[in-house]
Amino acid sequence: MTEESKLAEFGQLYSQYQRDNRAKLLLDLQHYFISPLQFDPVTMQALEVSLSQVCHSAIALGESKQRQDRLTRLLDHCLQAIKRILVQPRTTIIREHEMVPVYKAQRIDNRSIEWLSRQPGRNVREKLAAQPHVLAQARKESYDTSENRLLKAMLIQLEDLLFSKQPLGLNDEQDQVIDLIQQSLQAPLFKAIKPWQHMPPNNVLMQDKQYRKIWDSWQAIQQLDLQLQAQQQGGDSLLYFIFKEIVTQLLANPQCHLIEQSWQCDFQHLSLKVVVADRDSQPYQVEGIVRNERAVVKPFKLRLLPEQNIELELTNKVYSVDFHKEESLIISQLNGRLSNSIAADLMMTELFVQKLLIDAFDYQRSYLGKVRPDKPLVAELISIELGHSKPLLMLDQKNPRRLNSYLMSDQQGLDCRYSRAFDIDHTAASGVCLNQEKSDHVSTNLVEILAKIIKPSQAMHYLVSDHHSDFATINLRRDFNRYFTNASPLPKSIAAVYDLLGNNKIALKANDLFLVIDNSADALYVSPVMFKKQHDNKNKAVQVYFERHPTVKIQGKTETQLLLQALQQSYPHYPNSVLTKFIELFSYQDLSQAKFSFTLKENNEFYTVEYPAIKSSLETIVTSFQPSELSVLLKDINPNRLFYVPLSRMIICPKTGVQSYQWCEKVNLVRGSQTLLQKKQSEPNGLFWKDHLPQLSTRLLKNGQEIPFFFVGDNVSIKPVRDKAVAIPISEGFELPGGEDKIKFKVTQGKGTLKTVFPLTLSLKNRLKQPLTCHLELSYCYGDEQPYQLRFKPIADHAPFSSIKAEWGKPERNEVNVDSYFPEFPQSQTIAQLRKVPKKGSTTETIDIIDWMVRNLDEVLDYEAFYTTGSSGKRITIDSSTIDWIPNRDFGFERSHLDNGSIFIHKDELYDDFSQGEQISGNLVFNEKKNGYSLKEITPAGQLPKPDLNKLRSRLRFPLMCFNDYARDYRDSELSREHIDKIDQALQAVKYLVQSDKIPSWLYEELSIIAAYFHKNLPNYFVDKLLTDIDDKKRFREQKLLFSYVLGDVSLQWQQQLLDKILQPVDDTGVTRAVSLEVLSVAVWRHPDVIHKLSLTQVTKLIERLTGHLEHEVKHLTLKDKPYKWVSLLRRLELMLAIIRCRGSHALQIKDAVGLYSPLSELMRNSWLSINDNLGVQLHQQMQQSDSKVNSRVKLAVDKPPGYENTPDILYALKLYLTGEDGANQISITELVDSD
Repeated sequence: MTEESKLAEFGQLYSQYQRDNRAKLLLDLQHYFISPLQFDPVTMQALEVSLSQVCHSAIALGESKQRQDRLTRLLDHCLQAIKRILVQPRTTIIREHEMVPVYKAQRIDNRSIEWLSRQPGRNVREKLAAQPHVLAQARKESYDTSENRLLKAMLIQLEDLLFSKQPLGLNDEQDQVIDLIQQSLQAPLFKAIKPWQHMPPNNVLMQDKQYRKIWDSWQAIQQLDLQLQAQQQGGDSLLYFIFKEIVTQLLANPQCHLIEQSWQCDFQHLSLKVVVADRDSQPYQVEGIVRNERAVVKPFKLRLLPEQNIELELTNKVYSVDFHKEESLIISQLNGRLSNSIAADLMMTELFVQKLLIDAFDYQRSYLGKVRPDKPLVAELISIELGHSKPLLMLDQKNPRRLNSYLMSDQQGLDCRYSRAFDIDHTAASGVCLNQEKSDHVSTNLVEILAKIIKPSQAMHYLVSDHHSDFATINLRRDFNRYFTNASPLPKSIAAVYDLLGNNKIALKANDLFLVIDNSADALYVSPVMFKKQHDNKNKAVQVYFERHPTVKIQGKTETQLLLQALQQSYPHYPNSVLTKFIELFSYQDLSQAKFSFTLKENNEFYTVEYPAIKSSLETIVTSFQPSELSVLLKDINPNRLFYVPLSRMIICPKTGVQSYQWCEKVNLVRGSQTLLQKKQSEPNGLFWKDHLPQLSTRLLKNGQEIPFFFVGDNVSIKPVRDKAVAIPISEGFELPGGEDKIKFKVTQGKGTLKTVFPLTLSLKNRLKQPLTCHLELSYCYGDEQPYQLRFKPIADHAPFSSIKAEWGKPERNEVNVDSYFPEFPQSQTIAQLRKVPKKGSTTETIDIIDWMVRNLDEVLDYEAFYTTGSSGKRITIDSSTIDWIPNRDFGFERSHLDNGSIFIHKDELYDDFSQGEQISGNLVFNEKKNGYSLKEITPAGQLPKPDLNKLRSRLRFPLMCFNDYARDYRDSELSREHIDKIDQALQAVKYLVQSDKIPSWLYEELSIIAAYFHKNLPNYFVDKLLTDIDDKKRFREQKLLFSYVLGDVSLQWQQQLLDKILQPVDDTGVTRAVSLEVLSVAVWRHPDVIHKLSLTQVTKLIERLTGHLEHEVKHLTLKDKPYKWVSLLRRLELMLAIIRCRGSHALQIKDAVGLYSPLSELMRNSWLSINDNLGVQLHQQMQQSDSKVNSRVKLAVDKPPGYENTPDILYALKLYLTGEDGANQISITELVDSD
């Protein structure tokens, strides 16, 4: 194309369209570029869209009047601004001199005085006498402003351009624009406006919303000719058209899966935006796969290159498409050789692309043709079931149908409804997430897309899962209320029972109960719905309705688990990350559609899931439940007859406990919703269902302890009516704490395993000087974004405020760093520190634990010597016949045992049935005052006195516990060789003594405990015995101290065996369970690794056993019980504290299982709540007694705020760890007290 032949002005495109192929091509390309796009109303730039969205619909050229081009785009941008400005243009005030009556003259300046001086007369009166007018300065409103000059100039240019377009035809709006411009330019106020001088924009043009559009449009008009020159110079717009045509035809083929990505257009060059990386322009690349008729999968890459050509790369061949401007030809090449060529005619391009693709992908037939855009679904009544990528719909009671396209969007908010493939790193979400509580940021995009597809004129139901709380679905309701003026949420359980009612499948009776079972992504849920009859005395009729009760969670395989199982069976070689992504995007119903086919790409590999391949696996995945789990629920509701309603085909009838007539399957939720909508249309004020609101509560401080406060109790039921608030009475007053201007509470909705926790905030203008009691006004408005409205009204007359509205926050989720929400195990003491342990009650004195331990091990060696030889360094055996009794006195002397001196013996030291001449044993004690020996604690020969037991305990237990803490191995420690040998000797002595039949039972037990303190160094005799005794519940109970200390760090196989059996004792009931929990409560605080030796299954079972036993204690423990029972309660609380340390586990599954807000954490939290509310005060009283034996071995440094004085430290610490409140990361364990 020569410089002379180029079109110079944009208007020439219109004038030469009919006779110049170049003008026709250029203008048609603008139409094809602009028509499928949306534009930013502020910047005029093309908005980013998804590849599938922009290429899905075929764009027809249509009549010339309806075609799009740069001018029509410009008019779309500024027309409304022009109309608004013309109604009231901006003005300015100018000052002019004119003759005005004297009485109207307001401003006299120098010019006025000069004029007056030239008038005849000697003074002002005489000068004005002949003429009652004066030359004065007057203020006038003028439209001649810089911004209006620009407006006038733009209107003139628009008029010229529209006149140029007239030969092609103007649509009605464009005709009106010409009329509007002509009328405006002929108006006197516009005639007075001077020409535009091409000045820089003033503040009005830059800041005013309407005039800014005029300025942007003016700049766009100035660019029209330059853009036309650029369009003629290069082939960008034509190559863009061909590239888009290739993608469009690929998308029209259902066997082609293109990886979804953004499509960012460059309006300046009528092409795609160039990505610049490292100063080089990067090609726009599309990847995908095509499966031909012989089921051969061909991956490909399609590129729009910066060098103005297109490249289609397959495994063994490369096609390229170029535009030769000189010959005006479009040429395709295969591996560098000419394949096809056509003239640059858009009408021929479609066949050109078809031939290219058929040749490239080996198709035996031509493409099916381009897909036409979906038309909106318009109906009076619409029901839609959320939770699927292709939701189920029902319009005006016609046959249910699914959306033709996916309800899908990505993180940028792009409409991906026509997508067939994603890169796994491309963050996308489908309608599945609308049935989940984590839909915050994506629900808006998805509901906006849905609003483009369905148009209800009267009413609409969107079906939501019953287990989602009102606070967890705030965003969902907000988005539906924003895009639909007549939409209401409807629980799936109500839709299910109305489907049964509408089909007359069951002859319902009063108080019949339907248990609606839903298989969600995370659990099985049961929603009880009761059929009720009520006599209407006013109309003398019987009114029937349903009453929904709060949902409960039960055990069973979830939909996520089952779908993963099915996909793994069908595609065992697919990575789990890919299968998990499929489950995130598609529900069971989506995957069960006969035409389902979708692809994900990961690490340059394509993974396709299709219905024929997974059909058999989907038919085999099932889940069920135990009807016995629902016994407590049924007891509270007391139904007449019982029916079960599964909402998924995966839920099957239990083999026992449910009769066939009770199992009501294959319900259609949207059909039930339509039945209810029709009833509401015919009877707008009728009662159709009532809702039992879930319990809503918080916790308040009272008398130094937390107590529950209920906003909504257990038996509050309402009639849900859209946009009508229902008052919920609260009789109890609420005391606000003093000293704060922002008061926060944690509120819990629900109870049991189904709870939602969220913050409640009161923002006051000033801090309360003292506590203030308020009356509460609570209302519930069904379907609102925030259905609960709560106001605090002070009871006192002269309160600092009359009423204040509470602010509800977002539900708390497990998004916190749990690493800061578990107690750190305290550091172990070194040998040096053990030698200088502070003495209790003294600030200066210390105790040497090592010397204490080694010195008292001599007691064990003495026992060995005594039982071996009959005498030891401490205890001797003598013949009583050698005692010389002093006449008439109660003592005597033995003179033969000692080489030099005698032994004093008092008759009080003799045992009851002593007989002269017997062999006796006693402790030889030196009396410094009398400078002689005496025999104490006399027993028959070879026996020990019972008081030795207490002495042995006091001398050895404490130092041995301190030394062996943290599973210290005495052989690897810093002990001297002498001390190590002493311990070796003592352990050998223990082994000898316990294997002999001479020692009493009490000594046997004590020596066994002493040996147990040395954990991994325990003699083999004890190891074998303990492995046997653990299977005998009686021996296990009797030897609980041995099992508590012998575990050490569980580093040896036999220790792990013992731990496994303690975690699952032979008799896990009553006393045996209590003992096993007490053993564990000691063992887990002896070494930091013990708790981490537990598997996920063991942690789960332990928490269930622990919380179950604590619930039993809550019911039976009283203040009159003996202290040891309260000590046992403390030990179990210490065990719970240790279990929380699993949040620091290296095993991610265990870490998540006990993480904040996890089901197991909630189980412990519920147990803590029960103990705190029922036993907290009594436990505090027990611990505060002067000589109390109820003490925690885990000493905590806890900064408790005012008001918690009567809450034990361990209960307050558990509160922070289990609720995630501020302060949990400030708790530290200062000491682990060694005590039995």
